[in-house]
Amino acid sequence: MLLAGNLLRHSGCRPHGAAGLCGLGSVRSFIGWCAVVRDGLRLMAVAFGFLTRLPVPRVEVRDGDLTRSSTLFGVVGLTVAALGVAARLLAGWVWGPVVGAVAGVFAITLATGAFHEDGLADTADGLWGGWEPAGRLRIMRDSRLGTYGTVALIMAFAVRFALLIPTSPATFAVALLCGHVLGRAAGPVLVHLLPVPADSSSADIAGRVGPAGRLVTAALVIVPVAVAAGLLALPLIIVALLVTVACAGVYRRRLGGVTGDAIGATTVLIELAVIATVVAVDR
Repeated sequence: MLLAGNLLRHSGCRPHGAAGLCGLGSVRSFIGWCAVVRDGLRLMAVAFGFLTRLPVPRVEVRDGDLTRSSTLFGVVGLTVAALGVAARLLAGWVWGPVVGAVAGVFAITLATGAFHEDGLADTADGLWGGWEPAGRLRIMRDSRLGTYGTVALIMAFAVRFALLIPTSPATFAVALLCGHVLGRAAGPVLVHLLPVPADSSSADIAGRVGPAGRLVTAALVIVPVAVAAGLLALPLIIVALLVTVACAGVYRRRLGGVTGDAIGATTVLIELAVIATVVAVDR
């Protein structure tokens, strides 16, 4: 009896009605875990709905959800890159590596709706088309495409094709997976480094996530990159951090902070830098 009492006491149940109370606690724990999983899936839908044009269930978006969903941006990058790799393999098998590489890039562009490329074009127009931060931000809000934005888009796609067309399917996959996962980490980092204009689209993800959220964000970026790149993972992470810090310096001086367009531009630049690094090492 003494042993049974000790076991019940340490398990958190009382001797009287112990079985019922323990069962009730298990049910509550299960319900709590179901709520956590349901909320995680909802935030996943928010992240995919924000960053891609992929069909996702319509969910209620509450205040702070975009900030919380930013911890899952790496998963979005991984999924988008996987679609590009699949298109590369399928089209390459039918028409050869050149068409395969073009199809892979095209598939990613369709999946994202050129979301980040739009930010790159607007940022290029604003950074070099205005004379002061307010004027540059005003240009970036203009939906019309300017000369600098056009050149930036042409150069971005030209660099992608030049780097990816000669690669093997394995190198293509590593370059895309690492580039897109690391690129999606730029947003949460930049909004922590720089002030955010109140009317900027990046204000939606400018909230601070807690320690657990930062740990999840890091894990969902580092683990896929480490699995895909192996020993090259650390240099690629350093390259991504260097690009992010360099962009942050430019945005601070020329814009006074970071906007959603600037985050999109940084995402593209990180992707290109990582792809270039992977291809250079593979030569």
